[in-house]
Amino acid sequence: MALKIKKSTNPKKKLMLVGEKKDGSKITRHFGASGYVDRTRIKNAEERKKRTAAYKSRHKGDNLNDPYSAGALSYYVLWGADTISGGIAKYNKRFGLSVSR
Repeated sequence: MALKIKKSTNPKKKLMLVGEKKDGSKITRHFGASGYVDRTRIKNAEERKKRTAAYKSRHKGDNLNDPYSAGALSYYVLWGADTISGGIAKYNKRFGLSVSR
């Protein structure tokens, strides 16, 4: 089963990663707190740049080396590009995975 990013079934989260990890074990990881803004929702370029820098500064201590951690998923998918598709592409490139939507 391939890895996919879908709308979260948890009302407190935005998205979830579901599928099989490289080792064959199944994963469901919810990420991105609903009710909060992320880079993909900020239209003003100057505001987006400012808020992205603040987010990355605040979360630099998160576990960003584990591709299955909620921190890495939020960092790359929600804050890595201006769109979810762009964020997924950066996430895939960073971790050598093939996650789809």
